[in-house]
Amino acid sequence: MHFRRLGVSALLVLGLLLGNSAFTQDLPKAEKYKDGQWFVIQFVKFKPGKEFAANKFIEKHFVPVDVELGRNIVGYEYVFGAWDQLVFFPMESPSDISWKMTPGGEKWFAAFSKHAGGMENAVKLMDEFSAMVAEQESAMVRLIK
Repeated sequence: MHFRRLGVSALLVLGLLLGNSAFTQDLPKAEKYKDGQWFVIQFVKFKPGKEFAANKFIEKHFVPVDVELGRNIVGYEYVFGAWDQLVFFPMESPSDISWKMTPGGEKWFAAFSKHAGGMENAVKLMDEFSAMVAEQESAMVRLIK
């Protein structure tokens, strides 16, 4: 009984100290981000001894397609750390994650297929590149302005 009175008294004192403002503040409202650019970041670890070949492959097959489409892909090579590369792919909007294949991805694969000499060759090239990758992970980030 003594603890019960103490609890009620503590609440009464807290209410007096805070005043009415603690109980009358508005609840937070749903709000979209106003500014910022969204990216998918790809962390890549190549199989032992495959990093040089993978970089040559990227320069020969992926970069020309990105340049042709005007995609501003930014890649970083790790000097030390768990990964070999960190690559930033700009997103059109955060809603891109709701697509199995985005319209931009469809355009990229069409251009890559043309560059490769057809869809069959494009699939073979993608398999060749995938065979050099030991591990990869993706994350979605927003550039803060």
